[in-house]
Amino acid sequence: MQLRVFNRHCAFSTASAEKLRPASFSREECFRSLLGGDSGNFSLHLFYDCARGEWSSHFTSRPEYTDRLASREIFEGGTEAGAFLALLDHIVSKDFSDDDVIYIVEDDYMHRPGWVEALLDAGLQTPANYWTLYDHPDKYENSLKLPSRIFLGNVCHWRETPSTTNTFATRFKTLKEDIRLFRKYSTGVSVSCDHARFLALGRKKRRLLVSAIPSYATHMELAYLSPFWCEGL
Repeated sequence: MQLRVFNRHCAFSTASAEKLRPASFSREECFRSLLGGDSGNFSLHLFYDCARGEWSSHFTSRPEYTDRLASREIFEGGTEAGAFLALLDHIVSKDFSDDDVIYIVEDDYMHRPGWVEALLDAGLQTPANYWTLYDHPDKYENSLKLPSRIFLGNVCHWRETPSTTNTFATRFKTLKEDIRLFRKYSTGVSVSCDHARFLALGRKKRRLLVSAIPSYATHMELAYLSPFWCEGL
């Protein structure tokens, strides 16, 4: 089993242009936090959408970062959904082992030290088909009253959750089996319908999704930072 990380980047995204960010937010710092895992434990694959800016002007093109990459793909997507579909097609075209863990990561997620061990923990210690290091705060809204099973891993607890964002992990075999549903919820839209997709995966295919508690990664948007994130760094 190998951990293969696919990190999506672009020069500018209309999907995130209006999001309110923490004062310290930097996509380069997010990238550096991803690199902070033990480089011997995963391969990092960069997927860059050049629709609104050449890769040569992006920070990931600098030698201190390119030296860490296992591969680099430059393509023209133009929208979040278009880029995600292109990435899915790229991944499923590969001849990876069925048990390899595929971790798809957007460019505005910060990771805690130890995220590699945590990510592998879910795949080895829980019955999950999909998992995320991001503990989404909306799952704690009083009006939701969301019942969840809790699984004990070797690194942290894992909470059953109905949905997550387009930053998630799964095995290569599972992604190939579910590729039609993934394509369905990113086709004909500019931004992927990630919530509806994971609900469909649970309803139609009985797929189990879990999230880390406490989180080992967070979306860097003020309204959606993982609970206790500052205290966890």
